[in-house]
Amino acid sequence: MQVLVYCLCSIGCAKNSFPRYGCLRAQVFNFIYSIPQLFKWVHCPRHRLPKFDPATGLLTATPNYNLVNLTLYLGGPCTEQQLCVRLLTMQALSCAAGFGVRHLLVGVWK
Repeated sequence: MQVLVYCLCSIGCAKNSFPRYGCLRAQVFNFIYSIPQLFKWVHCPRHRLPKFDPATGLLTATPNYNLVNLTLYLGGPCTEQQLCVRLLTMQALSCAAGFGVRHLLVGVWK
């Protein structure tokens, strides 16, 4: 919902708002990936967070549709600190890609 409001507020100044959308790429992907549970097409539990295994001290993925669980599913179980680093790295790469695309389109997109 925040992304939608942010996008609607930025309409009319596409040249200046493009880098902001590039930085929101992870959030937009998370929203799109979560749509089946958000619209109740698939069962959505109250808490959609990963499961903590106290025996190993690792977080494991649950069958919920969000970026955190997808990262755990693809990368395997990890500690909370490792998961945080993975997600922040993904966010930084997403921002860098958005700014890189904007830099390439400087003369083209007006």
